[in-house]
Amino acid sequence: METKHIFIGDYINKNPKERIYHLMDNYKDFGKYRDHYKDNVVDLMVAMREYNIRPSDEDLGIRVQTSGGTSNITASKALERIALENCFEKMRVPKEMFPDPYELGLISTAVYEWDLMGKEYQILSGFIKLMKPDEKNLFLPYIKREKRVADIAAELCVEWESANKKVYRIRKALLKEVLPWFNEYKIITPA
Repeated sequence: METKHIFIGDYINKNPKERIYHLMDNYKDFGKYRDHYKDNVVDLMVAMREYNIRPSDEDLGIRVQTSGGTSNITASKALERIALENCFEKMRVPKEMFPDPYELGLISTAVYEWDLMGKEYQILSGFIKLMKPDEKNLFLPYIKREKRVADIAAELCVEWESANKKVYRIRKALLKEVLPWFNEYKIITPA
């Protein structure tokens, strides 16, 4: 799978048909794809938090700890990262973490989008599992990128065009079955 940068709102702003095709195209590595999205968003959240807690008096110089305390900056950052990752598990972004309404809306959208990706992937996987055994045995290796259409044609002892049409028909039938389960979403950006 090509590693692409995933932007917040790209998935959720697509119409249901495009999202289904997106899931099919990334079916093989979808777990990695979704984890990559989550990591990107957590990195963005960390950057936003660091930017928001910077000193406001333009003093961006080196700070030296003069007290005898034993603060551990690395541990503090790790705990904050865990707290930010928990936003995905709880499906909630606390307002205290992001007081700016734009940032809160952006991160909340990303968390919702991450959850939506997982749920819609499960719906698609469920419909693939419910396919007729012969269709599933043909389509699953294709969608997982284990076999190409030429390999399927050779296995079935048919012409490439015939195998391609068969895969296309299965894909269209799957789209028709899954489409009613996907909704259209619109993101409203806070003003």
